[in-house]
Amino acid sequence: MSYRISGHESFPCRYTWLPKAVRGLQANPKLFCDDERAMVDLGVGKNMVRSIRFGSQVSGMANPVPKGGGHAPAKLGAALLGERGLDPFLEDIRTLWLIHWNLSTNLENPLTARVHVNRVWEQLFGVGLVETLEDFGSQGDKPPYQELLDDLAARFQTDMKWSQKTLLRQIVLSRVYRQSSKASTALLERDPANRWLARGPRFRLTSEQLRDQALALGGILSQKMFGPPVMPYQPPGIWLTPYEARDWITSTNEDGHRRALYTFIRRSAAYPSFITFDSPNREFCTVRRIRSNTPLQALDLLNDPVFFEAAEGLAKRMAAEGGPKLESQLKRGIFLAMQRTPRKEEIAVLKNLYSRVDGNLTLVANAILNLDEVINKY
Repeated sequence: MSYRISGHESFPCRYTWLPKAVRGLQANPKLFCDDERAMVDLGVGKNMVRSIRFGSQVSGMANPVPKGGGHAPAKLGAALLGERGLDPFLEDIRTLWLIHWNLSTNLENPLTARVHVNRVWEQLFGVGLVETLEDFGSQGDKPPYQELLDDLAARFQTDMKWSQKTLLRQIVLSRVYRQSSKASTALLERDPANRWLARGPRFRLTSEQLRDQALALGGILSQKMFGPPVMPYQPPGIWLTPYEARDWITSTNEDGHRRALYTFIRRSAAYPSFITFDSPNREFCTVRRIRSNTPLQALDLLNDPVFFEAAEGLAKRMAAEGGPKLESQLKRGIFLAMQRTPRKEEIAVLKNLYSRVDGNLTLVANAILNLDEVINKY
């Protein structure tokens, strides 16, 4: 047997009495009480209580746990199951009710839409309208533009019909997204984190994006898809442990240049370059990455064999696609990395660098890959 909730995909239901019980719970929502301790007694758990009791901070929605309840667990079980009382499978009822509440397509519960819109906004702007992606509750950050989040979430449910493409188009075509990321000194002092959206987004790419972009610019990124994880180059001794003889075996051929998605991850010894650029080691769930800015990151981009190999590939492309003249080669390198026509002063700086490194085009390409405009999203 399967049970369908509000038009969503049906899912298997182990017990034939569950649909009737859930309908009874929906018809009598006061069976759930407002007291947090009683909710925990019902088996919902403190974390779940914290997740669904956040009407006072971000969501602006009615509390799904009505006031004035105060029913004991036994009374809830008796109301739902009659003489059966507290059935050992009562957890299935609570789960189904919470699923129905979370997936509700009407405006009575905008939680799912709010969270999704906020995550998409964070991917495009570097920080969400609610900065704490992992916490929409009373301990979370209050958004500076509550009305904007409300409007996007409501239209994502209704007008956009949950279309990811429509939501992305709506945001990237907006004036706030298309404005310049340049900022005056006075504006940086007043709003250094751009929480008031007075300028366009600017933030560093993730560790995976930096690696894949460098390999793609060097023309060596593998297009191979699927299959087992791979082991690109990393310094020896990372996996050195007295407890087992396993070792990192560097992948050869194109497997060493596959997308970062396929890199083998070991929680106790994560890939060093990823850790340097704030990737989690996966020892625990990470909803939001906190970006840092350290000298070690610059050293990684300049000296890591993966990035240096990408610079060699970019230098070969500059020589092959730019023609015999140095200036045309430099212009081609800038265009490949930034997708724009280079300025005269940029070409002059690169020519000076070329002469200082005795005509080594690879070092010039390495410098291009480290430019602020390349490693950051503007």
